Amino acid sequence: MKQTKILAILTFYLLLNIVSSTFAQTLSSSLSAIEGCGTQTPANYTAWRNSILGSRNMVTTLKHDTCLNKKFSVVFYIVLDSNYQWGGLNTASLTTCINNLNNAFKPICVSFLNCSTVVIPNFPYNDWYRNVTDPIVTSNWYTDKTINIYLVADIRLPGGASGYAYFPGGKDAIVIEKAAIGGNTPIHEMGHFFGLVHTFDDISGPIPTPTIVPDPNQILTSELVTRNVVGRNCYTNGDGFCDTDADCFILGVSGLSPCGFQHGPKDVNNEYFIPPVDNYMTYYSGCRCRFTQEQYNFMANVILMQRLYLH
Repeated sequence: MKQTKILAILTFYLLLNIVSSTFAQTLSSSLSAIEGCGTQTPANYTAWRNSILGSRNMVTTLKHDTCLNKKFSVVFYIVLDSNYQWGGLNTASLTTCINNLNNAFKPICVSFLNCSTVVIPNFPYNDWYRNVTDPIVTSNWYTDKTINIYLVADIRLPGGASGYAYFPGGKDAIVIEKAAIGGNTPIHEMGHFFGLVHTFDDISGPIPTPTIVPDPNQILTSELVTRNVVGRNCYTNGDGFCDTDADCFILGVSGLSPCGFQHGPKDVNNEYFIPPVDNYMTYYSGCRCRFTQEQYNFMANVILMQRLYLH
């Protein structure tokens, strides 16, 4: 009888491990399908954001229809593969990336120019580890006062990531997987580079790191769905913008549908989340195509106050 009980317990734990492993693989696959981001938000982000905005909210602080007439120089760094090739990239790939960035940032009259393309012959760096590869490469291949974009085969982060960027105050650098260069990942990462967080982040508390697979039963934002004047908290919670709808990631996320969201999750007021699946700063990469006016306003201020030194 004792052996039967032991066998039953061992069978239970074996099944539990199989289910857990299968779920983790499914979740990781879903995150990969929606082009996860490895950008780490600084711990002092909220204080820094308030220094950009002052004590007032986005509507009263920032002017609309800002035109900066600012062009940024981009240096692309391509890590060669083991055959000393670009690994599926060509000059047209870089041109497409620049054109996509220019189209996305045109509303605030910001543009980008590929001023140089540098080849890195050390193919082991194609497996890019942020805490190991990043400091080695950026200490040897880096151009001051430009936007440095590193193109690699794989970014090795838990949960997967197709790119990451440094926020203002960090390196002037963005790292992107080669396979993602022609999509909207460069625009997403440039949004981080100019100070935007994910739409599912919450500036009212600790911002979760995307390098760890999140709890699938957890709503990551305390932002309310309602946008009524009374009781709204969209300027103090969530991503801090009221014209980006509250995003409940990871509840409701699915890598199967084109826009990656399945309806069902509700906020504390029992209202259904309808996240902005078309926003560049979401994880729903299938439909990402726009920034909002307040996001543009904020990035324009960040450029003027924190990134104007860039050529």
